[in-house]
Amino acid sequence: MHEFANWLSHGLGLIFGIPAGLWLLSVAYETQNIYGFTACVLFVVAFNLLYASSAVYHYVVGSPNRKLFRKFDHISIFFMIAGTYTPFLVIYLNNQVGRLYLMILWGLVVVGIFYKIFLLGRYRWISLMLYIFMGWILFFNFSAFSSSLPALCLQWIIAGGIFYMLGVVFYMWRKLPFNHFIWHLFVFAGSISHFIAVYYCII
Repeated sequence: MHEFANWLSHGLGLIFGIPAGLWLLSVAYETQNIYGFTACVLFVVAFNLLYASSAVYHYVVGSPNRKLFRKFDHISIFFMIAGTYTPFLVIYLNNQVGRLYLMILWGLVVVGIFYKIFLLGRYRWISLMLYIFMGWILFFNFSAFSSSLPALCLQWIIAGGIFYMLGVVFYMWRKLPFNHFIWHLFVFAGSISHFIAVYYCII
């Protein structure tokens, strides 16, 4: 029952993500900004990769390949974080600082991939710290970030970050029934918030 709820929650995320992502790309295409459009493609791919890999992982209970799908599930989170920030950096922080952040974020994606391939299940706190660090990295230079983005865009970014952080509480609360399902709901709320932020970023 738990895994069914986990599968359903992120399966619905994928059902939302595919048509909504295509719509977002159509909006981005109309801006005639090739860099912004490319950044949005990365975001939409990362968004749907997250939900697809999670839904598959929670669906294949008992499969001998489940550990492999778990790796894809965890790796997709790194792509989601970097893919979410990419449109903001490319469109509104298109300078040396923004490019530095892009290199750091996507560099950490590579680090995360190797970590999950070779150390999956070990030193879980390192994985969690990597996710949190990537998620809040731009706030180390908040003045440059906040002064560049539209107010509505920034507000939705922060709202999404808060949803994710609240979700971590339930993710770590192992003894709570359906804790992982509740975590998924917060992930969905956070990703929708960031989807809206990307929309306000490109219009």
